[in-house]
Amino acid sequence: MGRPIIITREPVEQRFWRRVNKSATNGCWLWTGAVYPNGYGHLGGVYEERDIRKPVSRYAHRLSYEFCVGKIPAGLQVLHRCDVRHCVNPKHLFVGTQKDNVQDAISKCRATVCSNNAMAKLTEADAIQIRKEYEAATIKRGVRAALSRVFRVSHITITRIIKRERWKYAEHFIGKSNPHQP
Repeated sequence: MGRPIIITREPVEQRFWRRVNKSATNGCWLWTGAVYPNGYGHLGGVYEERDIRKPVSRYAHRLSYEFCVGKIPAGLQVLHRCDVRHCVNPKHLFVGTQKDNVQDAISKCRATVCSNNAMAKLTEADAIQIRKEYEAATIKRGVRAALSRVFRVSHITITRIIKRERWKYAEHFIGKSNPHQP
């Protein structure tokens, strides 16, 4: 028999920083470890305080925030100012609610609302044009049906656009392009 193998675990923080590349020109510190299909980096084998018997995988940007800034308040997420999902630079991270995250995505044209959605039949300009034509019509009877034929969508879609139940951010997106879409 040979000598017994003694396995020592490298501390989580050391394992984490070995997988960070700080040389990006945009100021991002890029995670070079494992990445989920959604683009976010993660580190496995992390033992949580609530169950030290079972290692889990943790998002890299959340670990970076905890190492450099402090504990993440309950119910909050760690968001990226830079919109680079595998960035772990704590200066690019901030905490916020899910609502904050959605609003941030909308303001930066990253959300799959409006024409960023591959299933969209209309553009922001179409939605604005629909509203303008409806508002300009002196007789409203039949206008929605006519608009639905012109734009090749249902009259219900036209109604929802007019009521701002759909395409409510159309004016916000006009003239902006999504840098994250081809």
